[in-house]
Amino acid sequence: MLAIAVTITVALFGVGVAIGQATTESTRVAAPPVVGVRSEVAGAVVERTNAADPAPTGHLVVVTVAATSCGVRSVGSGVLVDDDLLVTAAHVVGDAGLVRIDHDGQVLTGEVLGVLADGRDLALIELDASMARPLRSVAAIAPSDPITLVGHPNDGPRTVLVGARTDVPQLASQLYRGELVAASVSVPPGMSGGPAVDASGALIGITVAEETGTQTAIVVRIDDPAALVDAAVQPGRCPLGA
Repeated sequence: MLAIAVTITVALFGVGVAIGQATTESTRVAAPPVVGVRSEVAGAVVERTNAADPAPTGHLVVVTVAATSCGVRSVGSGVLVDDDLLVTAAHVVGDAGLVRIDHDGQVLTGEVLGVLADGRDLALIELDASMARPLRSVAAIAPSDPITLVGHPNDGPRTVLVGARTDVPQLASQLYRGELVAASVSVPPGMSGGPAVDASGALIGITVAEETGTQTAIVVRIDDPAALVDAAVQPGRCPLGA
């Protein structure tokens, strides 16, 4: 019987930090990694597509989230779901208490309320000031619909990627809790915590990882972003996957 070792790299903002390893002979699931924080603010939207035209994303407030987590200074992405509430990937914030939020030159402080108690790789951040255009829509995505991902990879501009919906890799389904959606697109480091939307721009979930062998993006589903306001949370931990 083959022994299967497990390897996961966390998807933050740049160069990666591994929280576990999940490798078989043929494939590896890697969450886009972690980089040091820089003071520069991302510029204009960069669009790259490999499956279809990207969905409309102008209504999304997508930010960078800078945290000192598990002793490492790192940056990831996040998306506004209410006037003063952001959701990101839990591994982006880890055990951090306060984080720095950057959006189009605006700098805010965010308090990490915690990670979702249901075990999904999601965390909530409360801002010290309200932001415009909260996201409340949600999608029931069809199997044939393309998926558009938004984030700030590699400490750079806001980037939009699009991929066809595909089957969730078996390894990812073993490693991540909650309903998962997969897209056939490679996500660069730093996309973790950013939103994934359907063809209409409605929220599907949050990008958390990539299966590198097949260049498949892994998204944790959010069925009702408004419900996150009252979601049960628990303190982050270090490392988060342990």
